[in-house]
Amino acid sequence: MRENNVIKEVMNKILFPRNPKCSVCNRILIHKDDIYCSKCDDKMEWIHSRRCDICGRAMDSDGYSNICENCEKDENYFTAGYSLWSYDKYSKRIIKKIKYGGYERLAMNLGEVLYKNTINLDFLSEVDMVIPTPSDKIRFIKRGYNQAYLIAKGFCDKRTLPLREDIVIKEIATKDQIGLSEKERKANLKGAFSVKNDNDIKGKTILIVDDVLTTSATINEISKVLLEHNANKIYFLTITSKKNIN
Repeated sequence: MRENNVIKEVMNKILFPRNPKCSVCNRILIHKDDIYCSKCDDKMEWIHSRRCDICGRAMDSDGYSNICENCEKDENYFTAGYSLWSYDKYSKRIIKKIKYGGYERLAMNLGEVLYKNTINLDFLSEVDMVIPTPSDKIRFIKRGYNQAYLIAKGFCDKRTLPLREDIVIKEIATKDQIGLSEKERKANLKGAFSVKNDNDIKGKTILIVDDVLTTSATINEISKVLLEHNANKIYFLTITSKKNIN
């Protein structure tokens, strides 16, 4: 009897697949490849306003500088970056699902969204290869995947750029960056990343892909390590970025 129920359940999933749900509000979606419903589309905070010339995060419209406070005070090893959305209560729900909820297909779809909305981004014409922000072994085993890799794969499948997850390795299982001060974030990441196959990146322009940009400490540390191994230039793309980082 139990075997019959299992077979019936499997056949139902094949013959009558469940419609996907909005990644923000869980409404049923009409199109299976959509990320969110039309109502939530209007809520997403796309960064159309002033951006920092360096890291690309949203800046207040009444400011005078073209560089955010974070980039003004830090030494950046990356050349420039770009994010789609500001990190708010809506985009946070999406990021939470791909980080902690096992939504692997959603992460791939986000990579496709990233591709569609950066087609005309000038610096991408310089890129030789794409590297996802690496995950340490503990987090990878716990989640079963690296969400940054899946986003990068969704992006690269459309952009036809080589995706290399064997270049930058996270050797140390660091503390979660959430809740740490700027100084603690930098100390937490020091020595965490190493470069393998460094001959493959010599003179290359590299694009790092990640889910969230907070203080940029992680991307900056990876960029530093890549440049130390003779990479030419580093850019990055993220799905979201925090506007206020204090």
